[in-house]
Amino acid sequence: MDGWTERAGHLLMLEVKSPGATIPLGQDIGFRNLSQAGTATVIVLWGNDDTYTKMRIYTAQGKYKEEDNIDNDRVVAVIQSWERWALRNPKV
Repeated sequence: MDGWTERAGHLLMLEVKSPGATIPLGQDIGFRNLSQAGTATVIVLWGNDDTYTKMRIYTAQGKYKEEDNIDNDRVVAVIQSWERWALRNPKV
């Protein structure tokens, strides 16, 4: 894990990969399990030097969605949206 934050009992985990890198099977299974259990939301970002071009978000039910051709503004917007959701739905 390259970074994480907690808000109101919710955990957001961030993983960064080089462009074109694959997510190892064990890591993919772990991300799915964390999200399915409601333990964490996991965001995987692909890019170089703090410039991201692809994002995968693991959400509830162990599923994920991917977005290609993103920019850093999109990453910030997704994280801000997650934070608003976490604060509206506190676990603690």
